[in-house]
Amino acid sequence: MTPQNFKETLFQQFQKNHLDLIEYINTLTQEQFLLSKNQKWTAGQQLEHLVISIKTFANGITNKSILLEKFGNITRPRLDYENVVKTYKNVLANGGKAPEIYLPKTVEWTQKEGFIQDIQKYLKRLEDNFLQYTNEEIDTIAIPHPLLGLISVGEMCSILTYHVLHHQAQIALGIRN
Repeated sequence: MTPQNFKETLFQQFQKNHLDLIEYINTLTQEQFLLSKNQKWTAGQQLEHLVISIKTFANGITNKSILLEKFGNITRPRLDYENVVKTYKNVLANGGKAPEIYLPKTVEWTQKEGFIQDIQKYLKRLEDNFLQYTNEEIDTIAIPHPLLGLISVGEMCSILTYHVLHHQAQIALGIRN
């Protein structure tokens, strides 16, 4: 059974991780924001990828009835955060890559503020939408993940809570090396 305040706690962590990313991005110089080594994404491209991801989730959970009609319910018990992240990491370790629609384009320094504003806008939309779901609904209503297939809305929020940390770490690694 899901704790009473599960969705609020999960969303608060999701929001915190994204706001921490914005704070981190704002510390980067133009050179760091645009740096790419070994054909890895720049910090700007990482940021654009995260905007695409959060936008897709925010728009995807707008209408519960459409999700139910298209994807139905998850009938297994909800995976906790650690197991969702473990599953996601395993997929990545086995060659899982973002589908083309999630791939960033070339990003310019002048786009940074717009991407930050987009993240803030989609965080607000998610807060409005996600918190309208009951704990039972976030455990059972299915939504498609591009690498994991059908998962619950709550599991998607858990993955994206980790996802932003993963990409922030990629940015830091790219700048350090």
